[in-house]
Amino acid sequence: MPEPYRVCSKCGSLRLVEGRVSDGSLGGVGFKPAVLRKFFSFTGTVKIDAIACRDCGAVEMKVDPAKLADMAG
Repeated sequence: MPEPYRVCSKCGSLRLVEGRVSDGSLGGVGFKPAVLRKFFSFTGTVKIDAIACRDCGAVEMKVDPAKLADMAG
């Protein structure tokens, strides 16, 4: 099923990139684009799928209803 039409909720831009919010090895939390995840492995305990805007820098969580239902039990 294709992704629905998406725009940034803050600025309305169409320039969005998928990635993951995760805690880094130095204790900081950051956004890692999906393209970089293919080439480098990032370690950490927190891994949340997210979408970031290339224009304004807003980062939003991406929640898959099926995964959420599985985690809830």
